[in-house]
Amino acid sequence: MKEPSEIIGFDSAILYEKKGLLEVEKHRYKFVHPKSFTPLDSIGAIVIYGDFDNGETTEDGVAILPLDDSFDEEKAKEYALNHNIEYGE
Repeated sequence: MKEPSEIIGFDSAILYEKKGLLEVEKHRYKFVHPKSFTPLDSIGAIVIYGDFDNGETTEDGVAILPLDDSFDEEKAKEYALNHNIEYGE
């Protein structure tokens, strides 16, 4: 994951996957400034610890977001509940 960058007005952190010598964009997370992250491949999610921009201010927090197409929302909700992470709809 690389530092947020502004592209055409959107502040985004971008998760890349190594494919040989290339880095291929896997997912773009808008308004996220990650400090650290933990991929959860078993449920297709990523837990991001960092700052989240709500349009007016930036707040510290934790979020469980989709990692790829295998994202399992029910398991993500269960993981959030077990780890005291607020899971928003």
